[in-house]
Formats: sequence, structure tokens, C-alpha cells
Amino acid sequence: MAEDWLPHEPPTIEPPKHSAVRTLIIWVVLIGFFIALYWAMSPSESGGHHATAGYSGWWLVAAAVGGALVPIVFMVYLFGGQARLNALQTPALEALAERRYSRAAELFGELARRYRAKPNHSAVALYNRGYALLRSGDSAAAAGVLLGVERMPKLGPGGIRQVAVMQLARAFALGGDVEKAVLWLDVARKRPGGMADPVHGNALIAALEGLLMCRQGRVEEATRHYQDCWSRLEACLPVHQMEEVWLLRAFAIASTSAPRDNAAAEPWLRMLRSTPPGALDWLTVHWPELATFTITHGLAVAVAAPHERSA
Repeated sequence: MAEDWLPHEPPTIEPPKHSAVRTLIIWVVLIGFFIALYWAMSPSESGGHHATAGYSGWWLVAAAVGGALVPIVFMVYLFGGQARLNALQTPALEALAERRYSRAAELFGELARRYRAKPNHSAVALYNRGYALLRSGDSAAAAGVLLGVERMPKLGPGGIRQVAVMQLARAFALGGDVEKAVLWLDVARKRPGGMADPVHGNALIAALEGLLMCRQGRVEEATRHYQDCWSRLEACLPVHQMEEVWLLRAFAIASTSAPRDNAAAEPWLRMLRSTPPGALDWLTVHWPELATFTITHGLAVAVAAPHERSA
């Protein structure tokens, strides 16, 4: 029996089946709508329009107006649901931005339960919960939540499923499960796109590749990798994602340099000194060498216990 953490092929999302009966009903409704509208607006024998000739014509006008309103109401329901989700996510997103990761994970979990009947909405909330758990330093819990997103049956291979795959690779790498991380990174490379911005998606992959190289001890290769793709990373990744990249580039350089050459890592360390105390600890919970590096350079809260650093 395959282990549950192994990558699966994403489920095939079949196009909706067309029903002849449903198509016929739609055409009948549309034809009836236009006949009613034509009748209401056409001249009557007594002069004027049928719609104003007497009470009996008003039901046809009402039916015509009602038929026109049905698609409008449906569109409001469809897009209004997304707007409501965005509004409800605001407190959780604010907690995430303020690095209150435990609270953010709690709020996203509540949203996921609220929207469990709507897979697209619950997938977004669950992904955000997994990301918040990862940033809190609980990579194992994050991997469990992200696996749940990746396994959701009604999602296509791109979009939220693709970013969940990327974060799975990160969660396993930071947790020390390098073999699993390599497999999920390979999935992220090979699956169809689906990212709204493919260039940003490629930058995310490049950042993951650097992380895996450092985690595997391939620091010289990581140093070259960061140098080769640096312009892409700087152009595409926001500051909160670049913090990881700055740290790992400095770590890779310092790990390959003689002690007298450690100043080569200083430009990237300088970028990190404005981060709040402990902001990088989520990267080091299960990575002793990186933890030592951050403590040595004053970038860590060494006394904080795992999973409490975000409180």
C-alpha cells in the first residue's frame, strides 16, 4: 500500500455533461420569455400596448422581468460568495501579516469548517491555515493540512493545488524529510501550470530548489544557484518570501567560505537585521545548523520553544 504522503496524480476534472432535456428546457424558457416580451410590447386592438391594456397582461410582464433577473441573481450569488469569503478572511490575513501565526491558523481553520460544503472556498482557507502553521514552525501539522488540500477531489492541477504542492515541498524540507521534499518539488516542476503568473511560479520553484540544496548540504551548488537566478528572485518575490532566500544565501556562502571570507555573506545578513526578533525561527526549528547560524548572527530568539515563537 502506498504511503499517504506520496504524490498522487490529481483527479481528472471532467467537463460538465450536457443534458438534452436541460438544453430543451432552457430553449423553451428563452423562447417563452421573448414571446411574452413581444406580446407585452406589441399594440393591442384597443390601442396602446398589451402590457397597459388591462390587468391580465401584467403577469406576462412580471414573468419576463423575472426571467431576466434569474441570471443576474445567480451571478450575484456566485461572485458575492467570493466577496464574502474575502471579507471573512480579513482578520486572519491581518494576523498572518502581523506574524501572529497561531491565531491566523485558528481563524483559517474556522473558515474552512464554515465553507466545507464549497470546495473552492474551503481549499483557500485550508491552504492559508497550512501556510500559517508552517510559518509558526509546526512543519508536520502544516504538511498534514496541505496534503488535505492537495488531495481535494474537485480541484484542478493548477491554482491552489499547485501552490499547496510547493508548500508541501517546503514543509518536508524544513522538517528534515528531504526525500519527501525532493519528490514534491519534482511534482511541482512537472505538473501543468495554472499559476496566474507563470514567472512568479518559476521564481517560487527556484527558491525551493535553493532551499533543498542547502538542506541536503549542497551549499556550493546552492551558492551558484542563487547567483544564477538572483534577478528573477528579487523581481518576483515579496519581502516575506525573500527573507528565507536572503538567509539561505548567506548561510550557503558562509558554509563554503573560509572564516576570513565570512564577510562575503554580510550583504544578505544586513538585509535581515531589520526583521523582528525571531521572525526567521520557523526556518530553523528542525535545522540545527541553520539555527546555530541565526543565533550566531543575532537573528534568532534562542530561548523560545518550538511552536510558541509565533505567540
